[in-house]
Amino acid sequence: MPIFALGEAQNILLILEEYWSQHPELQTIPIWYTSSLAKRCMSVYSHFTNVMNERIQRANRPFEFKYVKFQRQVDNFEDVGSCVMLATPGMLQSGGSRILLEKWASDAKNGLILAGYSVEGTMARHLVSEPAEIVALSGQTIPRRMSVEEISFAAHVDYTHNSQFIELVDANHIVTTRLRLGF
Repeated sequence: MPIFALGEAQNILLILEEYWSQHPELQTIPIWYTSSLAKRCMSVYSHFTNVMNERIQRANRPFEFKYVKFQRQVDNFEDVGSCVMLATPGMLQSGGSRILLEKWASDAKNGLILAGYSVEGTMARHLVSEPAEIVALSGQTIPRRMSVEEISFAAHVDYTHNSQFIELVDANHIVTTRLRLGF
């Protein structure tokens, strides 16, 4: 699962930790995350639980995980069986998530879950169309046999959420703006 290191990573890790704690049949399947930035942010999140929702405030050390482990480098990851791996960056352009994609894409036993927003022109967005093959950073072509699923877990709303909100408030007039980012 390619993820964004700030916010999304911590939220998904909390969800997975809770789910694993409630499902003993999954507890033999390790959950890994490989983002050093996400790891450094855990201490900030841990320090400021008082400004988070009541559920997090009531939890005893919510960012100290029992079922989630940190993997410093994906280059030396010992791939010995089923696991859940969260890696940055979320757009699959480079880094750990791209290394793992290129390593695992050709095996139909593997799956990719795109949980964040995928910008046009990125590998993440390209994978939504489930291409037969992908081009590695080295230029080599890799068959894509892994499954690809997209779920709406983005920190911002999408068309569906906007449409529902507009219907709910029954607005007479709507003003929109387009934010142009540098990519």
